[in-house]
Amino acid sequence: MIREVQLRQLVESASRDAQPLAIGDIQCTKERGFHIYGELRLSLKMTAAEDTRDAQRYLSILQDYATIADACAREIQAELLEVQGERIHLLMPSATPDRAAVDKLIAFSISFAHLVYTKIAAKAGKEFQGFALAADHGDTLILLSGNGGSRSIISLGHAANAPAKRLGVEQDGTVKTPAGHLAVRSEILRAVRYPVDVRDWTNINLREVAKLFEQLTDNRLTETLSRAADAGLLLESQRGTRQVTFVESTYFAEGDFTTGQALKLSAFCMRADLDGFTKEVQEAFNAGNFAALVQKFASILEFAKQFAAVADRKIIQLPWAGDCANLIVLPKSAGESYEAAQMYVPAQLPAEWHSQVSGTDSAKRAWAHILGRTRWAAACAGGEMDAGSAPVILLATIHTSKRDFMVAGGWAVGRSNDALEAEGVRGDDTVIPDEDYQALDSQLKDLFAELDSRFWISHGLTKQKVRDATVKASTQQTGPYVPTAARHTPSPKPHWCCNELFHPSRYDSP
Repeated sequence: MIREVQLRQLVESASRDAQPLAIGDIQCTKERGFHIYGELRLSLKMTAAEDTRDAQRYLSILQDYATIADACAREIQAELLEVQGERIHLLMPSATPDRAAVDKLIAFSISFAHLVYTKIAAKAGKEFQGFALAADHGDTLILLSGNGGSRSIISLGHAANAPAKRLGVEQDGTVKTPAGHLAVRSEILRAVRYPVDVRDWTNINLREVAKLFEQLTDNRLTETLSRAADAGLLLESQRGTRQVTFVESTYFAEGDFTTGQALKLSAFCMRADLDGFTKEVQEAFNAGNFAALVQKFASILEFAKQFAAVADRKIIQLPWAGDCANLIVLPKSAGESYEAAQMYVPAQLPAEWHSQVSGTDSAKRAWAHILGRTRWAAACAGGEMDAGSAPVILLATIHTSKRDFMVAGGWAVGRSNDALEAEGVRGDDTVIPDEDYQALDSQLKDLFAELDSRFWISHGLTKQKVRDATVKASTQQTGPYVPTAARHTPSPKPHWCCNELFHPSRYDSP
């Protein structure tokens, strides 16, 4: 069932004490305002922590970061929508990006960055490598889906998508937005008569504020935010020290993962991003027709849920990041080592994902019809110990005043995100890091071509292509057995909607 609610109601429905949503229930709201993303930059030693003490410290830093963001957002009547490890996502409602709203955004960013540079930098020490923000204004469709740790507040629209892409790194390793800066679309600044001459995005220095913006440095606001942050940090400290458990077997029961315990796993991170969906969202806003869009995205959520449910290995579904699905993929519990899994999993899992909408049977035709013009781009990353990219993922619950956020940290988490944002990646593509490409079976390597110095890409990778390659490999070489990519493809079950247009029976063969 689709229910349109107010933004505050939607956020309250995501709180830790909220009643679980009914199966298939989607709450949504249309909102206009500034989407603000923050990126905490820490050293690889911290974000890909191999040592349990470093992992403990890393999670403590993420907890403080989220606590500060939550406290500061509440002070300016903004909402903390997402905590994705080192990235946070705030929404500051604003009907128009007028001068007062733009000045509020910049003033808040100056004060917020000051707190991160003092409170977080002091805790992270030499592992702290800066903090950057990016923001854009516009209309978005915001949805709430799921229950428990994987509960997601999802923002669909260009204003929520564009600033996220202003963070991260370029192909040559340089950061897109310099540390200590706020990236704002130049058009917004020029519209309120700030004379900036940069064509697309302007980087505003928040630490050494230029004369153009120096009147927006608000010490009283900084003091107010600092007091709120300190109060939140004090309450969080009373929870006690979180324990980190390293799971050697890579298998655990659901009850082993609690809000007081974090897990350290040898695992892969797979992401799947919808290419072309942002355009469909904008078309829905232009036409004022959201019902079909919400129904379609509800089906897309079901797509990921079914994929994880029928896997022949443990898959943990993380909260969505916009229209990007995030999965933690473990080696099989039956004695499979990470090294053995790395020979084929980075190719096999994305191929299975793509294959749910390729082929000729009725279930695949149903999914293809639901997706329409939209196509998935997928990335899978694990890492190599010898390459300085430890295949270790930390899984934990981060607390804020009212909400809990399941987060994952580690080299693979960040690298899979970079892979999808690499230049030239489109729908139907599969991207893997060089570290994982080098570990692939030689026959599977033939399915990929070099994208850049960091990544390898396969266009139109399918389960059949992987199966053919693994069968060929098994007849040509000895060594560890590499399973085929065969697996049952689930039929779509859009139980949330009675609209027969989306019912899979419409596509069954007569």
